Amino acid sequence: MMNAQHIPDNKNVAFRMAQRYGLSGADDIFVAQFNQCIATGDYAGAARAARESPGTLLRNQDTINKFKSLPQPPNGPHPSLIYFSTLLETTKLNEIESLVFIPPVLQQGKGAIVEDWIAKDKLTMSDALGDVIR
Repeated sequence: MMNAQHIPDNKNVAFRMAQRYGLSGADDIFVAQFNQCIATGDYAGAARAARESPGTLLRNQDTINKFKSLPQPPNGPHPSLIYFSTLLETTKLNEIESLVFIPPVLQQGKGAIVEDWIAKDKLTMSDALGDVIR
């Protein structure tokens, strides 16, 4: 499908099919979609690509570091905040994401939000995260 020139927007169609049906061997499609979104400044799109990717293909420390290293757009939230908020819309943060995201939230005095996320099962709990929260 990626090479089917007769299909308009064939790469996006291939990405959506891989995403919807969890196709094995589609890792390159997710990475390509993610990189394209980052390159064009579509950080929410990149976060959605990471969210829908299998396992920890894109939901890992490297991706978090990539979002952290991006410049903050004028009059907009930092790309790393876009990443985490996009994930939290529909899914649970994995252990790495939880450990990276929660300390700054707590430093801002927003413990009630963290409690709400715990109650809604939006964080992956671990001993390390428990220590941070305590």
